[in-house]
Amino acid sequence: MTDPALAANIDNEMTYHCAYALPAVAVTLGKENWALLKGTTEALAGDMQYKVRRTVASGLHEIAAILGPELTTADLTPLFDGFLKDLDEVRIGLLQHLAEFLKLIEQEKSNSYLMKLFDFVQTDNESNWRFREELAKQLLQVVTLFKPCDTVKYIGFIAINLLCDKIAAVREAALTLLYIFKYNYET
Repeated sequence: MTDPALAANIDNEMTYHCAYALPAVAVTLGKENWALLKGTTEALAGDMQYKVRRTVASGLHEIAAILGPELTTADLTPLFDGFLKDLDEVRIGLLQHLAEFLKLIEQEKSNSYLMKLFDFVQTDNESNWRFREELAKQLLQVVTLFKPCDTVKYIGFIAINLLCDKIAAVREAALTLLYIFKYNYET
């Protein structure tokens, strides 16, 4: 998989199946053999097909759970950053497990993602309201990971932005998020 000369001869569907099985292979190999899988993970994360990248992005949190905070922060956050700038079809895989991933990285690095969360508000297609709804739902879980003053400062701006959305389901999720802010800030 990691040798470009051999990868050129691989069936297009093979890379998708490799990406799908990646978390299971990581479980089998374990944290101590991560070096054997790291190159393949990076190759799949940079694949030309968006469905391969989306599949890797969707399983990133599972690999992070195996690796632990130190290796996850060192090796998986660069992949996370790359997926954050990718197509919406790839970013949704990342977004659906955002809170789980942020729990699994070192706190200092996790705090740096507070400022990057607004990147999820920017979408390729404005009519993709389910993406914004998923963002609001994930932020409901993310608020518990940070100090209340930080969540109000960074996530509050996103919540207010989502509160002005055209779609009622997005506004409802944003309103729930603001309620959680109020509750967390008072306690």
